[in-house]
Amino acid sequence: MNRLKELGSSLNETGRENTTARSGREAVPAAVMKRAHLEKLQLCEALERIADTLPKVDRLNA
Repeated sequence: MNRLKELGSSLNETGRENTTARSGREAVPAAVMKRAHLEKLQLCEALERIADTLPKVDRLNA
């Protein structure tokens, strides 16, 4: 296990992830992660709507 600590592993001795010491970063609250995920989904939906309005192109004839 000492070798894992040297490599910067985020696992503690019990094998569970240490969420407070990830290479010096603080753990991200679940609410922040959820909001970021919802914003990404909204962006994906907007990009799909844009893609649906683009003209169809036959790549074999182009």
